[in-house]
Amino acid sequence: MKKALLILLSLLTALIVMVSCDNAVDYPFDDDVPAVETPEMVPLTFEFIKDGSIKISNIPEGMKYIRNSDAKQNVPEDGIINAEGGDRIKLFATRNSAESKNNLNIKCTSTDICYVYGNVMSLINEEGFADKKDVFNYAFKELFKGNEKINLHDSKKLVLPATSLADCCYEEMFYGCTSLKSAPALPAQSLTKGCYKYMFYRCSSLTSAPELPSMTLATTCYFYMFAECTSLTTAPKLPATTLATSCYSCMFRGSGLTTAPKLPATTLADKCYFSMFNHCISLIDAPNLPAENLAEDCYSFMFKNCSSLTKIPAILPAQTLAPYCYVEMFSGCTSLTHPPKLPATAMSDNCYEGMFEGCENLLEAPELPAESLAYCCYYLMFDGCKKLKTAPELPATTLNPYCYNSMFKECTSLTTAPELPATTLAAECYGEMFCGCSNLKSITCLATDISADNCTSYWVLGVSSSGTFTKAATADWSVKYRSYEGIPSGWTVINQ
Repeated sequence: MKKALLILLSLLTALIVMVSCDNAVDYPFDDDVPAVETPEMVPLTFEFIKDGSIKISNIPEGMKYIRNSDAKQNVPEDGIINAEGGDRIKLFATRNSAESKNNLNIKCTSTDICYVYGNVMSLINEEGFADKKDVFNYAFKELFKGNEKINLHDSKKLVLPATSLADCCYEEMFYGCTSLKSAPALPAQSLTKGCYKYMFYRCSSLTSAPELPSMTLATTCYFYMFAECTSLTTAPKLPATTLATSCYSCMFRGSGLTTAPKLPATTLADKCYFSMFNHCISLIDAPNLPAENLAEDCYSFMFKNCSSLTKIPAILPAQTLAPYCYVEMFSGCTSLTHPPKLPATAMSDNCYEGMFEGCENLLEAPELPAESLAYCCYYLMFDGCKKLKTAPELPATTLNPYCYNSMFKECTSLTTAPELPATTLAAECYGEMFCGCSNLKSITCLATDISADNCTSYWVLGVSSSGTFTKAATADWSVKYRSYEGIPSGWTVINQ
């Protein structure tokens, strides 16, 4: 019985093999096996839902197209290709860097969405584009700029395969594409100057952003990349730790973000975060900012007019500041109630200029421990902070022109000024410092040399009609014959 079962099993196995062989396709050579078409093998294609046309500007010599399965033909001299609903227009060109500044632009006009997919490299190499990964300067600048009807297909990918970029290669590529809802993958880790500059600017329907994996950035690489993308609520991760001049400048300005991405860099570059989230009116959370090595304008205007912002870093840890580093950083953040700690003791020109200007709900000011000041370092720092009741101590005895100018202007809840211990004033140092502080009733100023140009110009204009002014016994304030430049009229004077 056992032997019979073994024989039966052998016969069944042989039968299965014979059936499989009968049904198999005979490919004597591997090259005869049909290749599976990948997204990289598809030329750049426009697929029309309804009738429309393509208008190509700056047509490269010899540019061709295929309509559906028709033969390849030259693009008409006027650059217009008419299409019916359901048509697929595939585009081909051979271009090099000498032609790159002509800014090839392709506009799709239709009464409905026109899908775009395929490999953009078919506009660089007509043949062999599937394996092409090298781009040149300005290669795709303004390629789809102004297309109000294009969108990506749900299942057919738009492929931007370059892994090493060139200067401004994708600059303004989708600028003003107001129907674009998603973005193609951007796999490049080696970036160059302006490579993604303005890439999705004013794409007001964009809801998702691609991953940006590069750890080392280049000058203006993300400049205005997603600015005014009002439907974009979530930012991609930004893992870079090596920054460059203006790398993130205005990247999300005016976008719909509610939370900012982590920013792990500890050493900054000039203007690296300049205006990065300016006017993101839905932004609630700001990231920690661990950098201690600052650069000029690094945080300037970073969160300006983020009117919903309530959560900010507990501390900005830098001890030594850079010129303009915090200029208007939180200006216009009307929901902000508490500031970060500011431990810096080494000032620089305009470092805190307007930092909290217009923060009308700010309840307290941070400690300001610096004892030697710089030009305009506190200029307009708390201007318009109407709920600020207590000013920080100001221990500095070495002043510079405009250092405190307009610092507490229009702080209408402020009742007592901080003691001002400096004995020698600098030009415009206290100019408009307490202008418009209508409830201010106490000032202690120990200056004995008040001869510098306009050092107290308009400094107490609009303060309370009565109060106490404490001065150094040897100081002669009679030289300030206008009350808003000297001791407020009607105030009691005390010598110290």
